[in-house]
Amino acid sequence: METTNEPFNQEIHEILIISLLEANENEHAYNIFKDLQGKGCLLNSETIHKILLSLISDNEVDLAFKLVLDSEKKNILLKPQSYLYLLRKAGRKYMGDAVSFTWKKCVDIYQMNLFEGDCLLVLKTAARCGNPSLAADALRVLDQLGFTMRDFYLDPLLEAFIRSKDIERTLETLHLMRLSGMAKEKYSLDLLSIVLSESSTGSKFTAEAFFEMMHKTRDIYPLAVDTIVLNSLIKSYILSKETRIAIEKTDIWFSLLGVKKNSDTYSILLNGCLLQKNTFAAKQIFDYMVNGSDNVDKIKPNKEAYEFMILISLTQSKYENAFVYLEAMKANGFIPSKHVYSSIVKKCEKHGDSRYAAVIEEMKLFGYPITFGFNRYSGKDYQIPTEN
Repeated sequence: METTNEPFNQEIHEILIISLLEANENEHAYNIFKDLQGKGCLLNSETIHKILLSLISDNEVDLAFKLVLDSEKKNILLKPQSYLYLLRKAGRKYMGDAVSFTWKKCVDIYQMNLFEGDCLLVLKTAARCGNPSLAADALRVLDQLGFTMRDFYLDPLLEAFIRSKDIERTLETLHLMRLSGMAKEKYSLDLLSIVLSESSTGSKFTAEAFFEMMHKTRDIYPLAVDTIVLNSLIKSYILSKETRIAIEKTDIWFSLLGVKKNSDTYSILLNGCLLQKNTFAAKQIFDYMVNGSDNVDKIKPNKEAYEFMILISLTQSKYENAFVYLEAMKANGFIPSKHVYSSIVKKCEKHGDSRYAAVIEEMKLFGYPITFGFNRYSGKDYQIPTEN
């Protein structure tokens, strides 16, 4: 048309776009669409809907969302399905702004009949982006659809409050979940430990601040005050490599709240000692567990505690205690893991200690495959590839 000096015709260009889309020439169609936009042309909603679908199918979700926003500014009324398709694709990529925008369109404007899967996508995105209000709205829709509240519905709400660093609402949500028997697993608050450990010094979302709020609201949210929560606070110090503070806070915090420690509490502290290669503190903690007269918590070392003591001993140049704890572990009925055995073998090989052969034979007795070692010539560990 340009070569024959024909006047510009928007309708012909739109037909060309549709034809290209039908031929799966999506990129070419989009380029023509951008040219039309540059000329100030307003395309009909049907054409925009098809371009939007092509962008979504090509995984160009950012461009698709930008197209929707541009259409909104130009007061172009899109098909309701356009918002729903974008919601689902953006939800799989955890795009907070896109999901929040399209969710409001689907729920508040068009009042669509959504599926459980749509709500779960929104919940996961809200959790990842720290958007509690979006998570709460998705839960409201699930409730309207007749779904009973379950842990995998409420976990994202808890995560959203943690990521948004709202301490009191985190405690409130945790309390409500536990009223229904949820969030009682020891790994349920791993995210809390991570977020607390990453908080800066001047932040209001710290382990100390969290504990103070727990202490203040212990009568309001009693179910949010227990060993699991306190362990997660202690673990945050370990993750930020502040083992000394973790050990100090353990006795103080558990005592103030009248909460009993458990074996996980000591395992967390021993893990901190391992990360810091602190054999002195580790021995104090372990001896306290072994000594029945001093151990008011009446908690004996479990398999994890013995393994930590072995691994901590292996961080030193003199590692004889690793064998002492290994024998004590077996004497108490625990079978060492492959990781512990392989760590001992590699330490022995590295130092030319002939005991590595006996440890390997013991591994074979327990059925562990020997797929590792230490090359004294190169000074590197080697790994034998195994078939899946």
